Amino acid sequence: MKKSIKVLLVGFMCIGLFGCSNQSPSQATVNNTSTVSSESASNSVLEKTDKNVFYLSDTTDKEEFYLNAVSGSDYSPFEVSFDKNYSKLTCKLYQLDNKTWKRLQEFDLELSGDTFWFLIKNNLLEATILYKNVNAEQGYSLISSGRLFETIEPSFGIHGVTSHYATTDKVSVEDGVEFPVIANIYWKSSDDSLFANTEDFYNPEKLDLGKNEAYYMLTFTFFE
Repeated sequence: MKKSIKVLLVGFMCIGLFGCSNQSPSQATVNNTSTVSSESASNSVLEKTDKNVFYLSDTTDKEEFYLNAVSGSDYSPFEVSFDKNYSKLTCKLYQLDNKTWKRLQEFDLELSGDTFWFLIKNNLLEATILYKNVNAEQGYSLISSGRLFETIEPSFGIHGVTSHYATTDKVSVEDGVEFPVIANIYWKSSDDSLFANTEDFYNPEKLDLGKNEAYYMLTFTFFE
């Protein structure tokens, strides 16, 4: 899935569906919890196809409207179902620097269970991860939880900047193996048309950036 977006001069907006935080982006967490019975959680899960595959969820036109309508936010939905329980997810945010992916930020999310849904913000300058433990251990499930990365900005600013993002469609997940989820590139020249690609995570030595160009990558690593 690939789209182009114009980056506006706005701060990070509160997400109505998940509540607002008065903390700074580096401190804020989204963690509204509730519990449901294991039977209810089971009924809410669609039929699974491949196990141990992280993939972009199919969405209806109505669901796409909801995802894109909240304060102009744009999120991509993902899901994964494992054949065993997983306990942790490490999320990393990188920036391309001299043909190498330089890690900017990193945090861990606690998991409990084998099936998870995710909403991930495509604008990596305000990277946000929301998730749900669909069938957590002990028969309970978090209704909503998540975390924000600290807001970042290209060295050339964001005024008049154009952005393109790309998401991974499907990837086989292995315990402890890192993989790219969203790639997001920014540039200032109106004469250029640049394209992000999650596969660029594996071959940064082939990438060249201009003076007013910045490239970011979000990755996941699941642990049992």
